[in-house]
Amino acid sequence: NNTQDKKLNDLPQMLDFLLMESLNQFSQFKTINRAAALPIARGKKDKNGNVSVDLEKLKTRFNIVYQLKGKISKQGRVFTIDADLIPMDPGEKPVSITGSGNGLDSLLKSQMNLMARRVYSGVVPDGSRAPVKNFQRAFGSDWSKFLNFYKGYQYYKKVKYGMAEFTFLKARDMLITKYYLAHVYYFDGERKKALKM
Repeated sequence: NNTQDKKLNDLPQMLDFLLMESLNQFSQFKTINRAAALPIARGKKDKNGNVSVDLEKLKTRFNIVYQLKGKISKQGRVFTIDADLIPMDPGEKPVSITGSGNGLDSLLKSQMNLMARRVYSGVVPDGSRAPVKNFQRAFGSDWSKFLNFYKGYQYYKKVKYGMAEFTFLKARDMLITKYYLAHVYYFDGERKKALKM
């Protein structure tokens, strides 16, 4: 993340979440992100104290065949994602993926779908013609609403249901928000409210 904008500090994590949601629609493979991989395959610390993921251990344990690495940059209102789909087999060549769009809404409207389609076609040879579900139906196309959903989702994961509900309600017309809001109501014992979602 080299956007230089403090409001966008969580952008890499949000894009990671969106990309994993989009990629996990495919039956041919599943994804695991760094946060989930680290406890399973903890690597060494670098000079800055950052712990790496032991990719060999992960590859052996889960048959990991690709690593996706990327960065996002911002120039004016244009957001550009540059990523590499790197095969774990050193004999194969990486696939470079680049996408740009105007404004944060473009991340929801086109860039995440493009990334998912390109990763899928890089992993599954005949995948370029496979239908990619447009997750815009679930996540919408308004970044400010997605941001409210994402904040609510962070509370939800921490089992802070009151704060999750409060934040989810700011993005209540999103399909994904309704799903998690129904969970919040269900866990709070409000079954009728949950069913209405």
